[in-house]
Amino acid sequence: MLASSARHQMMATSTRATVAHILCLALLALAGCGSESSLPAPVAPPDPGPSPFADPALTQAVRGALDLDAHVPFAAEALDSLSQLVARDLEITSLEGLDTLASLQVLDIGNNHIDDLGPLSGLSQLVRLDVSSNALTSLTPLRNVRSLQIVFAEHNLVTDVSPLFFLPLLERVDLTGNPVPAIHLLRLSEGGTEVRYGGLSEIAVLCDEPPVVRSGRLTVERLFDLLKLPNGNRCLDIDGSLTLSKLPVENLQDIRTLRRVDGTLRIRQNAQLLEISALASLSEVTRGLQITENPFLESLDGLEALGTIGGRLQILNNAALADLGSFSNLGLANGITISRNTNLQSLEGFEALEQILGSLVLNAAGVTSLEGLHNLRTIQGGILSITNNPVLTDLGGLRSLETISGGVTIRSNADLQTLAGFDPGRVGGFISFENNPRLSSTAVDDFRERMRQRGFDGTVINRNNGGS
Repeated sequence: MLASSARHQMMATSTRATVAHILCLALLALAGCGSESSLPAPVAPPDPGPSPFADPALTQAVRGALDLDAHVPFAAEALDSLSQLVARDLEITSLEGLDTLASLQVLDIGNNHIDDLGPLSGLSQLVRLDVSSNALTSLTPLRNVRSLQIVFAEHNLVTDVSPLFFLPLLERVDLTGNPVPAIHLLRLSEGGTEVRYGGLSEIAVLCDEPPVVRSGRLTVERLFDLLKLPNGNRCLDIDGSLTLSKLPVENLQDIRTLRRVDGTLRIRQNAQLLEISALASLSEVTRGLQITENPFLESLDGLEALGTIGGRLQILNNAALADLGSFSNLGLANGITISRNTNLQSLEGFEALEQILGSLVLNAAGVTSLEGLHNLRTIQGGILSITNNPVLTDLGGLRSLETISGGVTIRSNADLQTLAGFDPGRVGGFISFENNPRLSSTAVDDFRERMRQRGFDGTVINRNNGGS
């Protein structure tokens, strides 16, 4: 009995000691809750390590092209995989490190502050290069890039283009705005290269130098005499925007020597205008070109020399327009909208177009196919929108389109029956197919599956299309 009582006393003592120990630990923990020293130290983001590119803006452009977070280090295999880079308007001054992009095929670094192309000399797979509007004085590093087929080098300070003589695959070069000797241009042309100079695919002078320069924002409304020139064949350059509106003329013969508009060119609401073929000398519009609400304008023939449109090309509400003419020097556009031209049945005329930096919006009531856009490869920085085209049957005219950085909207095309030929490798935004009653939902599902297999993980809308 005494032994049992002793055991109970010992157990009680042990239990009290254990409880006391636990309470002590709990009090210590509570006492430390308010202490800053008890908080975990903030975790610094991982160091991505040094960039192979000296210029910060170029670094960001490459990260964007590779979809790399700012804290993720550059991996050699990722750099080796990059085949296309667009880095325009970023104030880049140095291309140092670009030689690490060994698989680069398309490079657009226009409108920066670059004065040395040295890092490009070893890019043996480069096919298309845009270095327009920089500070280049030499093209010498390109002599070794024998894969080059297309070069845009307009608006630099290049005087010697002889390095281009050594490029066996060179098909097209634009040297507009460079002080290049005519003999060099002629030699390039005789070698089979399509040479653009001043926007012209043929080296020709359609007006006399020096130009007459008119400055300021000019709106010519009703009184066309404001632009008539005392010396009939002198080139006309407009240093500012130009609006031609409500003119009592059937053509633009009085400004047949218009060569350049440093601003926006608007041709709108001219009720008597039938044709614009007199604009054959026009080679450059530095901002947008708007051709709108000219009810009897039947053709855009006359814009063959136009090689630069710095803003969006808008062709809207021209009821009689049946022919886009030929934009044969326009390889790159900064957005195109063609809408509500009820008599337009074809998009032929854009065969030279390969890249759009902006959106392509087509709302063309009479167009049955997209032939004319069959050389378009890239829509960068915008969307593809094909809506309200009631007699469009297929998208096969976009068969060369590889990249759309924004979304895709294909909506309310009453006779669209197939997606055959429309097979982009990359789409960066949403994809929407809606209200296309003759397009089967199965065709849309098949398209979605192909995009999934290529890594697309965005939204695909398949709504109110035809049955299976």
